Amino acid sequence: MAIVGSPRSFHKKFKYIVEIDSVGSSGFQKCSELSVEVAKVEYYEGGSLIPNKSPGRLTFADVTLERGATSDEDLFDWFADSRMPQVGSGS
Repeated sequence: MAIVGSPRSFHKKFKYIVEIDSVGSSGFQKCSELSVEVAKVEYYEGGSLIPNKSPGRLTFADVTLERGATSDEDLFDWFADSRMPQVGSGS
């Protein structure tokens, strides 16, 4: 029996693809908003009544990925290894 057409890509229905070097990739359908907040640092110099303002520390929001799937087990194994504590043999 002949196959008509080309096979669909595994990640075709996913909008977001996460790739980790030498580990693997996974597709996700939803991703939370990416945002960064810049702290404002104000200081008064030499008795001035007007404060000097400069950018401070950056704060990045957490990223939440939802409804994901992958076709290889390397990414899942990497995640499981990072979540589970390594139990060493004690002497």
